[in-house]
Amino acid sequence: MSGVLSNKDINVPMLAAEQPTGKPIQSMEYHRQVLQSKMDAEQSVQRLQNKQYVSPSDNIMSPCTAKLTALRNKQVGKVKPKSLFAQGVAKKLDSAKKDSPF
Repeated sequence: MSGVLSNKDINVPMLAAEQPTGKPIQSMEYHRQVLQSKMDAEQSVQRLQNKQYVSPSDNIMSPCTAKLTALRNKQVGKVKPKSLFAQGVAKKLDSAKKDSPF
């Protein structure tokens, strides 16, 4: 660490000074290939995760669940839909009847 701030020899090539470990510098094409292989691997993993196994017995209900579902559907069918406008008008009429002196 004592030579960190010292003057450098101008005859030393820049690549040797920057990479003292001796590892060769990889080309841009190599990095593109590595990135492409990682992207392909990620896509294949996503394809496997998107496939879900559907069991033939998934739609079969227990007797209790079937009864509860039938009861819920029966009660939902009884309710008549109201528009929001109709609900607002009904509330105004109710409040008007209460405020009326007649």
